[in-house]
Amino acid sequence: MQENRILIDWLTFTTRKENLLSVFNIIGIPFDNFIDLHKGFNGYKSALYFEGISICYDGSSWIDNNGVIHDMGIMINMSGKGCRAFEDNSDKSFNDLFMYIFERLDDFNITRLDVAFDDFEGVLDINKIADDVRSKNYVSRFKNVGINWTRKNDIEGNTIYFGSEKSDLMYRLYDKKVEQNIIDDNMHWIRFEAQCRNVHAQTFVELICQGIDISEVFFNTLNNQLRFVIPDENDSNRRRWATASYWEKFLQYKGVMSLYKESGSDFNDDNLVSYLRTYSGALYTLCSMYGIEFLLRSLKERSFGKFNSKYTSFLKSKGVDIHSLPHEINYILGSLGVAL
Repeated sequence: MQENRILIDWLTFTTRKENLLSVFNIIGIPFDNFIDLHKGFNGYKSALYFEGISICYDGSSWIDNNGVIHDMGIMINMSGKGCRAFEDNSDKSFNDLFMYIFERLDDFNITRLDVAFDDFEGVLDINKIADDVRSKNYVSRFKNVGINWTRKNDIEGNTIYFGSEKSDLMYRLYDKKVEQNIIDDNMHWIRFEAQCRNVHAQTFVELICQGIDISEVFFNTLNNQLRFVIPDENDSNRRRWATASYWEKFLQYKGVMSLYKESGSDFNDDNLVSYLRTYSGALYTLCSMYGIEFLLRSLKERSFGKFNSKYTSFLKSKGVDIHSLPHEINYILGSLGVAL
């Protein structure tokens, strides 16, 4: 049996600042891997293709009221197949790619990001969830909720959706075996995916780049949008109903999975320096307003919280105790004559 997993299943972003040749360096896949489709799509006249990854260029241009010429730039589109090809063939990770985009948000626009949870262990019973949707045993921010019955050859199953295809956030729950036309009574494969567009997609990436574990972003975002509940005939307010046990079990997966390929070399000194440079402007602004003492006290307060295991493991590999910094902060504040 496969282990449950979280993965990126779609990514689309555009840039008007980068040129076509630089795109191959950004995604870490050589130009030679791509073929020319001799046609384009989505308003682009030309496109290159490799295993589900499309690079579209030569789009339309226009002149604004000030006489400035604008163009569509370059669009990079990775379908689910393309995301797997990126993981298998790129010398970059999704982490690398997201950080590159995040540090240059004025040059890039993320238009779609799909993040999927694959359940192989039987955590999600799609028929039970479908029954709860029909009975309205849930609390949700979505007004557009529905169920479609899917049949493919000799197998059939439910597809449940929250939100619409055109909205900036949509959740879709379906039997992946039906979609893949897999006939195997011993296999359980339910996919729960978030389809994010525009601002939601960009915010999702920003949270990842802030060092928040991708599974936390996925599950916390979902938990803010949807909750399945146990009916209480003595209370007409669904929001006060207890959370369904299977939903609580599902949300327990938060923080134990990663969206990225794990590699000991993916997190290093360069990553930390990159994070610092990303937020140096914000740090400088805060310290300008409240002083260096504010930063030191904030770091000390942070030491009382729980740290991501990647930080503790990294410091341990360097022979550094993650809780040694508060003592140094106390020493600095004391030398400045500041009350501890």
